[in-house]
Amino acid sequence: MTPLLTSLVGDMFLPWSVANSQALANGDEEFSFDLAGQAWHQKPQKYHARSLAVLQSRYQEVAGDTALKEILEECHCLTHLQ
Repeated sequence: MTPLLTSLVGDMFLPWSVANSQALANGDEEFSFDLAGQAWHQKPQKYHARSLAVLQSRYQEVAGDTALKEILEECHCLTHLQ
């Protein structure tokens, strides 16, 4: 599962979700993001900003779990959840 979690979630979905959330917070009507080496342009999506906030909140509930933290760090997910 580690390669899948890393390539799809840690390297693509979570960075895109953070960029999406930042665009909403800034009031931007569109944002650009490098997604797997391709420029991606779109309007920010409120649903994904809310889902990222939920994931970050859930992570905070278990942030003391060092084994989980190691896995999330290895899969490039940790920085996006903190």
